Amino acid sequence: MAMETMYPAKSGSPATFLTDGISSSADVIPVDDVTKLPDPPNLAILGGWEGAEVVLYTGKSGSTLTGCTRGFGDTDPQVWLE
Repeated sequence: MAMETMYPAKSGSPATFLTDGISSSADVIPVDDVTKLPDPPNLAILGGWEGAEVVLYTGKSGSTLTGCTRGFGDTDPQVWLE
């Protein structure tokens, strides 16, 4: 399967940060400001440029993204540190 092009974030794109590390199979992702991200279902990018991982999230609850499908769009699920 061909690799899909990852596009850089645009100026003004919403951004938030992990508040705790996550395993490569975590389906709940803790972030510092969940309100910065669009309503679900939607996509979030973990990391940057090479090695970035796309996550599909289907819910937001408190300070977490929930119902996460890791490695969306043929990216690799990874362990991420805070």
